[in-house]
Amino acid sequence: MEKIKLGFDLSVIAEVFSIVRVSNSVSLSHWLEASYVLTTEENHIIDKIYEEISEDGGYWNEAELKIKAVGLLFFLADIAVKNQIKIFYERPLSAHINDYYLSVIADCMVATPMAFNAPKHPYFFYKSLRKAKEKKEIRKLKCCQQCSFLKISIKTINPCTAAFW
Repeated sequence: MEKIKLGFDLSVIAEVFSIVRVSNSVSLSHWLEASYVLTTEENHIIDKIYEEISEDGGYWNEAELKIKAVGLLFFLADIAVKNQIKIFYERPLSAHINDYYLSVIADCMVATPMAFNAPKHPYFFYKSLRKAKEKKEIRKLKCCQQCSFLKISIKTINPCTAAFW
């Protein structure tokens, strides 16, 4: 099979994979409307994360962002279920879809675990998209944007505030 590169053009990707933007989703609305009251300890930890992000987060690289914020938020969310749901970092993810082979190293992935601590079925993954030759300043700006997103997420306890596909 001939290898075809699609690039990062969202219009092309949406057309190739028949992706339709959804403006309202019952499942997503239900998830976003869920409420949870934080314990005193959770509030204290989130306040500390928020304080650190506010002071230094704009200067973090992607690894520091995952270690100092994303990992702690997943720890607090306590979503892992033995043999069913696990959080993975820096793991390969690949699939054949519509005669295209897709592969990526996911920065963070929530998936069903296989033996020997490998992800099997992904539920969610996050990949910071950047071109290989992207300048360091642009990567730093993207990290600042990610920190800003985390600031919003941490204080509102709403994991997603952007548009969804």
